[in-house]
Amino acid sequence: MASGLIGWLYGRRKSRLISSVVRHLELATRCVEDISEATHRALNDENADDILELLNEREREADRYRRKIIYELARSELTAEDKDDLSHLVKRVDMIADYARGAGRILAILPKLGELPTELRLCISDMARLLVKCSEATRRCVETLLEDKEEALKYADKVEEAEEEVDEAYGRCRKLIVDGLDSLPAPRIVFLSQFLDALENTADSCEDTVDQVRVIAIHIS
Repeated sequence: MASGLIGWLYGRRKSRLISSVVRHLELATRCVEDISEATHRALNDENADDILELLNEREREADRYRRKIIYELARSELTAEDKDDLSHLVKRVDMIADYARGAGRILAILPKLGELPTELRLCISDMARLLVKCSEATRRCVETLLEDKEEALKYADKVEEAEEEVDEAYGRCRKLIVDGLDSLPAPRIVFLSQFLDALENTADSCEDTVDQVRVIAIHIS
């Protein structure tokens, strides 16, 4: 099946639908950049309210694009299976933005991250940095699918490697939290753990997205 999918995409690269897919992907990537920047600010006791508000706006815009794309797919001449493939891709991209915004909501109520132990602050900063690396590779993977599926699959492997790096940092951060239980208030431990979970889930959504790219690549071979 779906040998017509890649031709359909190639033939409509400048169409409203493909433009929307690209914009949706850009917004999701920017959401990750926003939560990373907000995290770095919070770790340095700097105000992050403006970047968190921007994150919220981008996520809402991404959600509008998701609905628009699903509507356009429903009206397209693609087969039901092709529509399903692309709608799954769009929904997984949207989850990247959703989890990034979720992390932002938690970050907004986390007090005084600059007072955390230095090693833990550095670990969280590293996790946020690696998350941007993961999301950027995801963006390149999806964009490249329109041009060269083999290159897209290479980027999918890079996303998987980056997600593993995020996961490793996540594990280190959680261990540092456990090691510092006596020095951290219980509410802060709870919210900090939820924040790290949201960052890790964002990376997982990147991996889920490129898994769907792999599915589409198989279908268009």
